[in-house]
Amino acid sequence: MKFRHLQTLSGRGEAPDQFQVRITALAVAADDRLFALGDRCVKSFSSAGELVGQFDTSDAGWSIAADGKTLWIGMQGRVVQVDFTGNVIAAIDDPGRLGRVTGVAVAGDSLLVADATHKSLSLYRDGKYAREVGAKANTRGFMIPNGVLSAAYDRQSETFVVAHPQKHRIERYDRGGELVDKFGRFGHDDPAAFGGCCNPTTAGVTPAGIILATEKAPPHVKAFTADGKFLAMTPEDAFDPSAKNQAVAADKSGRVYATDSVRGTIEVFQLTDASQ
Repeated sequence: MKFRHLQTLSGRGEAPDQFQVRITALAVAADDRLFALGDRCVKSFSSAGELVGQFDTSDAGWSIAADGKTLWIGMQGRVVQVDFTGNVIAAIDDPGRLGRVTGVAVAGDSLLVADATHKSLSLYRDGKYAREVGAKANTRGFMIPNGVLSAAYDRQSETFVVAHPQKHRIERYDRGGELVDKFGRFGHDDPAAFGGCCNPTTAGVTPAGIILATEKAPPHVKAFTADGKFLAMTPEDAFDPSAKNQAVAADKSGRVYATDSVRGTIEVFQLTDASQ
């Protein structure tokens, strides 16, 4: 397979489709609508890249996940569920346990919340805290020198996918919070490996179950099969060389979205067979 660059969305500025400071997270809904979070607002784009909506958030948001016709937005000490126009449906307020929520993944009535402040994963069911996730596999907690802990849900395997940067691996947890699989290793010359001090930085999943892992120094998005076989990597010049902690999301048509933290853009790729 290969990544083919299609277009660039948004950017840093004051235009309606732009963000003045940063884009912190991306999510794609079932109708392939893209939601971009940043600057205390959410902007939505059609699959053609046109701005189709916008609403403000009550606080700075750091993560977002789409579930049916709603969105979950991670903030400081809380996670808020809203509809696609920003109306609040529910909220989990847990400031004693949660710090900055930089990752959120939804699986039915279960919510996996990634907390960068405490370097931990918390599982909630029906809005109530259930357990800490990953403590047995990572006795010293999640080591995240990049300051971001991400989470995504893979509907194909019904597992949560988490990037663990300093261990150079992707981890999978079942819906009960148990570690069921992991892949990845340290290395510089093999594109299937993760180099540097702290890669992969973030993780995502396509609707087809392809794992997306981002790297910094230099920045890339890599695609892997469900069992960790390397498939493809974005072109060398796809991102600013200093970009890091890319948010990633994907739709049913094979489009992959990734942020560039330096340019303030959303880069759009098509993940296709190598022959295309």
